[in-house]
Amino acid sequence: MSHYQKYNGDGGEYDTYNERTDLPTVKPVGKVSVNVAGRKFDLPVIGARLNLRPGVAKPIATFDDGTAAGAVVSYGKGQVIGLGFMPMLAYGQLAGFKPTTLEEKWPAQPREMVKLALTAAKINPVAKCSTPVVETSLLTVTNGSALVLANYTYQSVPSLTVDVKAPGMTKATSTEGKPVKLTKTADGVRLELPLEWTDIIVLQK
Repeated sequence: MSHYQKYNGDGGEYDTYNERTDLPTVKPVGKVSVNVAGRKFDLPVIGARLNLRPGVAKPIATFDDGTAAGAVVSYGKGQVIGLGFMPMLAYGQLAGFKPTTLEEKWPAQPREMVKLALTAAKINPVAKCSTPVVETSLLTVTNGSALVLANYTYQSVPSLTVDVKAPGMTKATSTEGKPVKLTKTADGVRLELPLEWTDIIVLQK
Protein backbone atom coordinates (compact mmCIF):
# COMPACT_ATOMS: atom_id res chain seq x y z
CA MET A 1 0.00 0.00 0.00
CA SER A 2 1.49 3.34 -1.07
CA HIS A 3 1.85 6.29 1.28
CA TYR A 4 4.07 9.28 0.63
CA GLN A 5 4.67 12.93 1.45
CA LYS A 6 5.74 15.49 -1.15
CA TYR A 7 7.18 18.90 -0.31
CA ASN A 8 5.10 21.52 -2.12
CA GLY A 9 6.90 24.79 -1.46
CA ASP A 10 9.19 26.82 0.73
CA GLY A 11 6.74 27.11 3.61
CA GLY A 12 7.46 23.65 5.01
CA GLU A 13 4.13 22.20 3.92
CA TYR A 14 3.70 18.73 2.47
CA ASP A 15 1.13 17.06 0.24
CA THR A 16 0.22 13.58 1.47
CA TYR A 17 -1.24 10.61 -0.37
CA ASN A 18 -2.49 7.29 0.99
CA GLU A 19 -4.10 4.80 -1.38
CA ARG A 20 -6.52 3.42 1.19
CA THR A 21 -8.02 6.80 2.07
CA ASP A 22 -7.39 8.87 -1.08
CA LEU A 23 -7.68 6.52 -4.05
CA PRO A 24 -11.43 5.80 -3.61
CA THR A 25 -12.27 9.49 -4.09
CA VAL A 26 -9.92 10.29 -6.99
CA LYS A 27 -11.97 11.47 -9.97
CA PRO A 28 -11.14 9.49 -13.13
CA VAL A 29 -9.87 11.53 -16.08
CA GLY A 30 -11.80 9.25 -18.44
CA LYS A 31 -12.66 5.66 -19.28
CA VAL A 32 -10.89 2.96 -21.23
CA SER A 33 -12.51 0.00 -23.00
CA VAL A 34 -10.34 -3.12 -23.05
CA ASN A 35 -10.51 -6.22 -25.24
CA VAL A 36 -7.91 -8.87 -24.36
CA ALA A 37 -8.08 -12.63 -24.88
CA GLY A 38 -11.72 -12.34 -25.90
CA ARG A 39 -12.63 -10.54 -22.67
CA LYS A 40 -14.19 -7.08 -22.87
CA PHE A 41 -14.43 -4.69 -19.94
CA ASP A 42 -14.19 -1.00 -19.01
CA LEU A 43 -11.80 0.61 -16.54
CA PRO A 44 -11.55 4.12 -15.11
CA VAL A 45 -8.46 6.08 -16.16
CA ILE A 46 -6.76 7.19 -12.93
CA GLY A 47 -3.76 9.47 -12.49
CA ALA A 48 -2.49 9.78 -16.05
CA ARG A 49 -3.46 9.37 -19.68
CA LEU A 50 -1.15 9.07 -22.67
CA ASN A 51 -2.40 8.69 -26.23
CA LEU A 52 -0.60 6.10 -28.33
CA ARG A 53 0.64 7.01 -31.79
CA PRO A 54 -2.16 7.55 -34.32
CA GLY A 55 -2.82 4.63 -36.63
CA VAL A 56 -1.96 1.85 -34.17
CA ALA A 57 -3.20 -1.39 -35.70
CA LYS A 58 -5.60 -3.53 -33.68
CA PRO A 59 -5.43 -1.70 -30.33
CA ILE A 60 -6.32 -3.81 -27.29
CA ALA A 61 -7.77 -0.77 -25.50
CA THR A 62 -9.35 2.54 -26.51
CA PHE A 63 -10.14 5.70 -24.59
CA ASP A 64 -13.71 6.98 -24.51
CA ASP A 65 -12.92 9.35 -27.40
CA GLY A 66 -11.92 6.42 -29.60
CA THR A 67 -8.14 6.94 -29.56
CA ALA A 68 -5.82 4.00 -28.90
CA ALA A 69 -5.05 3.41 -25.23
CA GLY A 70 -3.19 0.09 -25.46
CA ALA A 71 -1.54 -2.11 -28.06
CA VAL A 72 0.67 -5.15 -28.54
CA VAL A 73 3.38 -4.60 -31.16
CA SER A 74 5.95 -7.06 -32.48
CA TYR A 75 9.55 -6.01 -31.91
CA GLY A 76 12.49 -8.16 -32.91
CA LYS A 77 11.94 -11.62 -31.48
CA GLY A 78 9.46 -10.38 -28.89
CA GLN A 79 6.63 -7.98 -28.28
CA VAL A 80 6.09 -4.58 -26.74
CA ILE A 81 2.91 -4.09 -24.69
CA GLY A 82 2.16 -0.41 -24.47
CA LEU A 83 -0.52 1.12 -22.23
CA GLY A 84 -1.42 4.77 -21.99
CA PHE A 85 -3.14 4.38 -18.63
CA MET A 86 -2.52 2.83 -15.22
CA PRO A 87 -4.62 -0.33 -14.82
CA MET A 88 -3.43 -1.09 -11.30
CA LEU A 89 -4.65 2.25 -9.98
CA ALA A 90 -8.02 1.37 -11.52
CA TYR A 91 -7.69 -2.02 -9.80
CA GLY A 92 -7.28 -0.33 -6.43
CA GLN A 93 -10.15 2.11 -6.89
CA LEU A 94 -12.56 -0.59 -8.06
CA ALA A 95 -11.62 -2.74 -5.06
CA GLY A 96 -13.40 -0.23 -2.81
CA PHE A 97 -10.94 0.54 -0.01
CA LYS A 98 -12.42 1.44 3.38
CA PRO A 99 -10.40 3.78 5.65
CA THR A 100 -10.27 1.56 8.75
CA THR A 101 -11.39 -1.94 7.73
CA LEU A 102 -10.10 -4.66 5.43
CA GLU A 103 -13.06 -5.46 3.20
CA GLU A 104 -12.04 -4.50 -0.32
CA LYS A 105 -13.04 -6.88 -3.11
CA TRP A 106 -10.50 -7.13 -5.91
CA PRO A 107 -12.13 -7.38 -9.37
CA ALA A 108 -10.75 -9.89 -11.87
CA GLN A 109 -10.71 -7.69 -14.98
CA PRO A 110 -7.69 -5.43 -14.26
CA ARG A 111 -5.56 -8.51 -13.57
CA GLU A 112 -5.97 -9.44 -17.24
CA MET A 113 -3.61 -6.58 -18.08
CA VAL A 114 -0.87 -8.09 -15.91
CA LYS A 115 -1.57 -11.60 -17.19
CA LEU A 116 -1.17 -10.31 -20.74
CA ALA A 117 2.52 -9.58 -20.18
CA LEU A 118 3.14 -12.74 -18.13
CA THR A 119 1.54 -14.92 -20.80
CA ALA A 120 3.51 -13.25 -23.60
CA ALA A 121 6.74 -13.85 -21.66
CA LYS A 122 5.67 -17.45 -20.91
CA ILE A 123 6.11 -16.92 -17.18
CA ASN A 124 5.09 -19.92 -15.10
CA PRO A 125 4.97 -19.03 -11.38
CA VAL A 126 6.80 -21.19 -8.85
CA ALA A 127 3.64 -21.25 -6.69
CA LYS A 128 0.13 -21.00 -8.08
CA CYS A 129 -3.08 -20.88 -6.01
CA SER A 130 -6.54 -22.09 -6.94
CA THR A 131 -8.08 -18.98 -5.35
CA PRO A 132 -7.30 -15.55 -6.85
CA VAL A 133 -6.06 -12.83 -4.47
CA VAL A 134 -4.29 -15.32 -2.23
CA GLU A 135 -0.69 -14.15 -2.36
CA THR A 136 2.09 -16.74 -2.47
CA SER A 137 5.81 -16.35 -1.82
CA LEU A 138 8.28 -19.25 -1.95
CA LEU A 139 11.50 -19.06 0.06
CA THR A 140 13.93 -21.88 -0.71
CA VAL A 141 17.14 -23.14 0.92
CA THR A 142 19.21 -26.26 0.28
CA ASN A 143 17.13 -28.68 2.34
CA GLY A 144 13.61 -27.26 2.07
CA SER A 145 11.28 -24.37 1.36
CA ALA A 146 8.79 -22.13 3.10
CA LEU A 147 5.57 -21.21 1.29
CA VAL A 148 4.11 -17.95 2.65
CA LEU A 149 0.36 -17.48 2.09
CA ALA A 150 -1.59 -14.25 2.60
CA ASN A 151 -5.34 -14.24 2.03
CA TYR A 152 -6.58 -10.91 0.64
CA THR A 153 -10.10 -12.19 0.06
CA TYR A 154 -10.57 -11.69 3.82
CA GLN A 155 -12.77 -14.80 3.86
CA SER A 156 -11.84 -18.29 4.94
CA VAL A 157 -10.92 -20.65 2.11
CA PRO A 158 -12.06 -24.14 3.20
CA SER A 159 -9.98 -25.95 0.56
CA LEU A 160 -7.06 -24.14 -1.05
CA THR A 161 -4.94 -25.87 -3.68
CA VAL A 162 -1.40 -24.65 -4.35
CA ASP A 163 0.88 -26.09 -7.04
CA VAL A 164 4.50 -25.53 -6.01
CA LYS A 165 7.67 -26.03 -8.01
CA ALA A 166 9.56 -27.73 -5.22
CA PRO A 167 10.82 -31.13 -6.45
CA GLY A 168 11.78 -33.75 -3.91
CA MET A 169 9.63 -32.45 -1.05
CA THR A 170 7.88 -35.17 0.92
CA LYS A 171 6.60 -33.39 4.04
CA ALA A 172 4.46 -30.26 4.46
CA THR A 173 3.75 -28.66 7.85
CA SER A 174 1.45 -25.70 8.51
CA THR A 175 2.75 -23.27 11.12
CA GLU A 176 -0.91 -22.53 11.90
CA GLY A 177 -1.47 -26.21 12.70
CA LYS A 178 -3.78 -26.82 9.73
CA PRO A 179 -3.93 -30.22 8.00
CA VAL A 180 -1.98 -30.21 4.73
CA LYS A 181 -2.31 -32.87 2.03
CA LEU A 182 0.79 -33.23 -0.16
CA THR A 183 0.71 -34.91 -3.58
CA LYS A 184 3.73 -35.20 -5.87
CA THR A 185 3.44 -33.66 -9.34
CA ALA A 186 5.68 -33.69 -12.43
CA ASP A 187 7.65 -30.60 -11.32
CA GLY A 188 7.00 -30.40 -7.61
CA VAL A 189 4.08 -30.87 -5.23
CA ARG A 190 0.41 -30.00 -4.91
CA LEU A 191 -0.76 -28.85 -1.50
CA GLU A 192 -4.35 -28.85 -0.26
CA LEU A 193 -5.26 -27.10 2.98
CA PRO A 194 -7.75 -24.72 4.62
CA LEU A 195 -6.64 -21.09 4.86
CA GLU A 196 -7.92 -18.30 7.08
CA TRP A 197 -5.78 -15.13 7.01
CA THR A 198 -2.17 -16.24 6.70
CA ASP A 199 -0.05 -19.34 6.96
CA ILE A 200 3.49 -20.53 6.33
CA ILE A 201 3.89 -24.05 5.00
CA VAL A 202 7.26 -25.61 5.72
CA LEU A 203 8.29 -28.06 2.99
CA GLN A 204 10.94 -30.67 3.76
CA LYS A 205 12.64 -33.45 1.84
